[in-house]
Amino acid sequence: MMYEEASQVATDAVGNIRTVASFCFEEKVMKLYENKCDGLKKTGMRQGLISGFSFGISFFLLFCVYDTSFYAGAKLLEDGKITFPEVFRVFLVLTMTSIGISQSSSMSPDFNKAKSSTVSILAILDGKSKLDSSDASGITLDA
Repeated sequence: MMYEEASQVATDAVGNIRTVASFCFEEKVMKLYENKCDGLKKTGMRQGLISGFSFGISFFLLFCVYDTSFYAGAKLLEDGKITFPEVFRVFLVLTMTSIGISQSSSMSPDFNKAKSSTVSILAILDGKSKLDSSDASGITLDA
């Protein structure tokens, strides 16, 4: 809605450029446009900070898990309870499992949209058409 208001000011100014120029309203129109965009800037900055902070925290946690996995693997390797290839095998299994879980959970909104779209498409395909393509009656064009 905020984009729409700022866009409307710009559209009106361009559409009425002769009126704006003849009354020397260029500065007034620019200030009005900037005022409409101030809220957008604040919202964009807030969303950018939140998403950047969340991204940083997620990578911090990811590398903490890597660190913990390698530390535990090194301790088990030092005690002779596990071999070097087994450490990396377990690490890769844990990594691939976590990637799979994160990707599947991020696609759940898309899955719900695809499910409702499929139901809608199948309802259209299964519906009975008002036109009968096998009926030869009606007006035809003679060649």
